Amino acid sequence: MRDIKFRGLTQKGEWIIGDLAKMMHEDNLCIMPVSFFATRDFGEEDEIGNPIIQNELAIGGFIPVVKETVGQFTGLTDKNGKEIYEGDKFSASDVCSEYYLVEWNEKEARFQLDLYGYHEHTGEGGQEVIDSDISLCDENCIEMSYLSEMEIIGNIHQFS
Repeated sequence: MRDIKFRGLTQKGEWIIGDLAKMMHEDNLCIMPVSFFATRDFGEEDEIGNPIIQNELAIGGFIPVVKETVGQFTGLTDKNGKEIYEGDKFSASDVCSEYYLVEWNEKEARFQLDLYGYHEHTGEGGQEVIDSDISLCDENCIEMSYLSEMEIIGNIHQFS
């Protein structure tokens, strides 16, 4: 059976992994960590100064995440055994400016790798123009199965 889970960044920049949920009254996404059956400190105090904590899966189980950072687990791992999620980057070559990015292909309903980097061209007036972080692939640059031989170098949501 395939392990379906998601990863997202909190406002504090911490990764949370678990089940994805959408808040009904807002347009926010939350993740319920897989192992949230533990004490959670909500960072608040009651009327006599004791920290407010919860020891069960309840209200505090859903942790808000930044919507744009949410990515699904692909079911694959890199050469070091690290789980691969949407938005992860892999080195394309010794050239620092080129990288592969794990993305979801909506049309084909599958994960794929796209090659990103820079493109040099002549702009209006004849000056050299460099566009960065653009897709350099037309179709399927590299098969996802090759990722088990590669190493994650970061993701598009955090600097590595």
